Amino acid sequence: MHPYPDGFVVESPGVVIPWDVTLFCALKLFAPGVLRKIGENYLTLEATSLNGLTCTLGLHFADDGRLHYLEFFKLGTEPRQQCPVFQRQLEEALGPPTRRHRDSDGFDACRWTFSHLLAEHFVRDRFGIEERVSIWPAHAALPT
Repeated sequence: MHPYPDGFVVESPGVVIPWDVTLFCALKLFAPGVLRKIGENYLTLEATSLNGLTCTLGLHFADDGRLHYLEFFKLGTEPRQQCPVFQRQLEEALGPPTRRHRDSDGFDACRWTFSHLLAEHFVRDRFGIEERVSIWPAHAALPT
């Protein structure tokens, strides 16, 4: 299985984000008003992806302008309740995790590894409970 070989599919608004997209080109992929520029290298949009998951999608760009990683989140939701929803959608889109383990706080942490991307999903207690769902293209500096 090689999910999203040519880029990340955003089901709504109906765009494929190429893995090597630059910030400049990403701004042209979407209709005016869809993207919110949060910082110099950070864009967000309300999107549906991962086989029907509606959430905020964040696009982080490296200093060289290329896509660094994607993040997925729902503001105002309790991570312990949202976690199974994200996990189900990730497994539908990416298959079973390559690695799953329980962390020191008792939360499951999952990683999917493919030749062209790496995805992670975990919950941590750092200044409060925080859920992280991220996908990195192969060219990006990956987390350890």
